[in-house]
Amino acid sequence: MTNLKLLVFFCAVGLLVNKGLTATTFNIKVETIATDRTTTTQDIEQAFYKLMRRLTSQPLPKTIANKNIMPLVEQYQYNKDGEHEFLSISFNKQAVRKFLVETKLVTDNSDHQVILFFALQKKATNYQLLSYDEGGDILDEISQQAQQFNFKLVLPTMDLQDLQLLDLDNISAEDPKNIQLMAKRYQAKGVLIVQLEKNAKEGWQSEWSLYTAGNHFSIAGDGFSLKLLAEQALAQFKQQIIEPAATQSVYVQVNQSSSNNDYQSMINVLKKLPGVRNVQLDGVTPDSVLFKLVINIGKEMLLSELKAHNQVELIASANKTNLIEIRIGS
Repeated sequence: MTNLKLLVFFCAVGLLVNKGLTATTFNIKVETIATDRTTTTQDIEQAFYKLMRRLTSQPLPKTIANKNIMPLVEQYQYNKDGEHEFLSISFNKQAVRKFLVETKLVTDNSDHQVILFFALQKKATNYQLLSYDEGGDILDEISQQAQQFNFKLVLPTMDLQDLQLLDLDNISAEDPKNIQLMAKRYQAKGVLIVQLEKNAKEGWQSEWSLYTAGNHFSIAGDGFSLKLLAEQALAQFKQQIIEPAATQSVYVQVNQSSSNNDYQSMINVLKKLPGVRNVQLDGVTPDSVLFKLVINIGKEMLLSELKAHNQVELIASANKTNLIEIRIGS
């Protein structure tokens, strides 16, 4: 069978039936241009298989191999560009949509929250983005767990526009604005980024980050069961994205402040913290400023965000008085 590899200019494809298919035309690289009907059919089947991998996050049933997919093809043509030979193929959108529903690969679940999903696994010293060609078992496991929480995980196509928005080599430090642009592009409720590392002694080490409009939630977990890690992280995310926490007030005392100019910089830092809905100046002393924060996340999550902030030094946290003491640097 002809070995197929996607070219880097794979066109954007639709992700859900209820969101609509944006494109079903793309190019695939082939070893040689087919000269007989059997090889052509094999090439088209491989192209359709790859298309299905990008239209649904569910495992593909073996029965797909027995389906006649030729009626789904609008047109195809073999071309040659220098040394590269490739197949240009276009599938009928309505036919593909019907096929997805009939095979139960996609259902029109309007109650599901659509989440754009990036899964990266550490290999050697770098994180690599997983796809169904490499890492399909991991994607299937996480996607199946997501369904029980009414999350529908969809994968990015990583076309040129995606690559311009995100730096996959440093995605954990990516600008949240760019991440939100990705969510908007895919009509998603938010963006889930999972970073995984596996070793024989400790099992999986994982970091889960969920970005929604104006919020960023992070969870870390270690263990041998990826299924359990996914279930625990997604259960907590569900509470945040579908069942938002009630707001509460927390007081933050910023120590060693000496100028009015500091006040606005402090407010800017505090306002940008995930989960902070409002910041009010509550009191001033010669060496400190007290702020009242209205938050819709738990205090422990707020403390985690403060600890991780490169401009903030956490001094103390008193549970009984709901007071957090910090310093803010430059």
